Formats: sequence, structure tokens, C-alpha cells
Amino acid sequence: MGKKSKIFLVFLIIAVAVPAILFGTLYVMVTRDAANRIQKGIILQVINSESPVYYDDGKTPIGVFFEKTHRRYVPYREIPKVFVKALVAAEDKNFFHHHGVDFKAIVRALLVNLKAGKVVQGGSTLTQQTAKNIFKRQKRSLMAKLKELIQAFLLERTYSKEEILEMYINQFFVAGFGKGLGIAAKYFFDKEVRTCQTAQRLCAQEYAEATLYHSRAIRTGKGRTSAFSKRKNQL
Repeated sequence: MGKKSKIFLVFLIIAVAVPAILFGTLYVMVTRDAANRIQKGIILQVINSESPVYYDDGKTPIGVFFEKTHRRYVPYREIPKVFVKALVAAEDKNFFHHHGVDFKAIVRALLVNLKAGKVVQGGSTLTQQTAKNIFKRQKRSLMAKLKELIQAFLLERTYSKEEILEMYINQFFVAGFGKGLGIAAKYFFDKEVRTCQTAQRLCAQEYAEATLYHSRAIRTGKGRTSAFSKRKNQL
């Protein structure tokens, strides 16, 4: 083996080994940090934590809700199948086939965003979104995203797909009214989830999407939320 070949081999080993060691170290750190936080009881405490309430500007806090009426936890068995199908189709069509991270979706979103010159599509799975809220991701840095990927994998390793969906559906914010599908159904239709009609269930799912991806429109009362309100009044 020539000198150049040896140098190339050394650089190749370093290029592979260093990232692998760094990622392995990060994986161990995140796993240790998540050891207690990933327990079902702790996750339920996070999901059922106090819900912030804001003035019309969406920024100034009035206070928080503590009453149980703003914490309507819905077990998976009571979540309408049509809602689950609509949610998965809209947010993460490969949810039942990946292990927490959908690398194809990430690459696809990256290409779309590069072509558009701005962020117009996300590649996060439902499991990643669940991890982000449960583990309270604060930053949008690369390191924070890598931690989220590992946390999503740990959730998938610990819980079934149905349990992860149950967590997700009960923890998304319903503007300033509380958390989860139970609150959305009660606030907008004054009904329990299991008694909502199909159209209302889909409408609640649409509101969930609006809450997650159009928070600014929700706070200002413009855009997609206005369309939701019109649709709601027709049901």
C-alpha cells in the first residue's frame, strides 16, 4: 500500500470514527437523561401539566388552567379510528412502519426546502413531535434536533404505536383553552370525543393541525383558524 493510500485510509477512518464516537456519546447521554423522564407516570404528569391561557394578542399570559375540565385525557380505545386515520394520513403516513424517524421524509423535506429557498415542509414524525413536547425541546439547533431523534427512537423502543398516538393526541395545545383532542371536542362542539359525529371529528383533527403548524394564525385569529371557525359553524 502506497503512502497516499495509507493517508487516505487514515482520513477515512477518522471521518467515520469521530462522528460515530460523538453520536455514540450523545446517545448514551440522552438515554441516561431520559431514563426517568420516559416512564409512563412522568409522561402523564407532563401531558396533564397546567395549561397556559393568553389574552387576545396570544403573547400576554392571563394565567393557567388547573381545573380538570381543561385536562380531558382520552385513552386510545376512545379515540375514533377515523381521527387516527386522518391524523396519520395528514401528518405521518409512514407512522406505523418507521421506528421513530422517517429518513425518507427528512430527505424529501430537505430537497423541497432547498428548492423553495425557505422552510415550507417538515420531516418530523408524530413520534418526534411527541418527543419534542414531552421532553420540552426549547431550541432549534442541530444538537437539539439530534437529541430529539434519539428521544423519538427511545419512545418507539419503550411504547407501542398506539401508546405514542395516545400521548400525541392528548398533548397538543388547543390555543389558550387546554390540551388535546378531548378539549378540542368539548370546547368547539360541547361533546365528549366518543359522541362526536364523523365530520366533527375530522374538523377537530383539522384544528389540531392548525394548532401545531399555524400557531401564529391561531393567535391572531387569521388564516386557517378563521376557515376552521366557518366550517365549525356549518356542522
